[in-house]
Amino acid sequence: MRFSYELLATTLLLGVTLACNTGPHSSAGFRLPNGDAGRGKNVFLALECHRCHQVAGVVLPRTESQPVSPVVLGGATTRRITDGYLVTSIVYPQYVTAPGTRERISAGAVPMMPDYAERVSARDLADLAAFLHGQYIETISTPTPAYY
Repeated sequence: MRFSYELLATTLLLGVTLACNTGPHSSAGFRLPNGDAGRGKNVFLALECHRCHQVAGVVLPRTESQPVSPVVLGGATTRRITDGYLVTSIVYPQYVTAPGTRERISAGAVPMMPDYAERVSARDLADLAAFLHGQYIETISTPTPAYY
């Protein structure tokens, strides 16, 4: 239980110390400490995330049970991917899901994705976020004014 209180306190502290920018560390979520993408990939593999997820552009080891339709992470997106979005997707996946994957994340009332809230440290979350941030290509376009 102590760990979950520490994680909650860390999350709240990070949320309070927001910066006003629009990048992956946007105030729309909260700011994680800078993570290490290499360690994040190792955490991804250690937690066996690759059993149900593929990561666009990353070769991952095959597992015994490959899903018929894996959830693909990374690649081109029109959504701003923030630290808050990634962490919430990991520790509470039923709350935030990628478009079109809600029906795959839960079968009935039983979540298919394990609960990682008490299994991952804040450092692991920062590293996972660094790894995953590097796999997304944000294609957010800014509207251009029409001149007539």
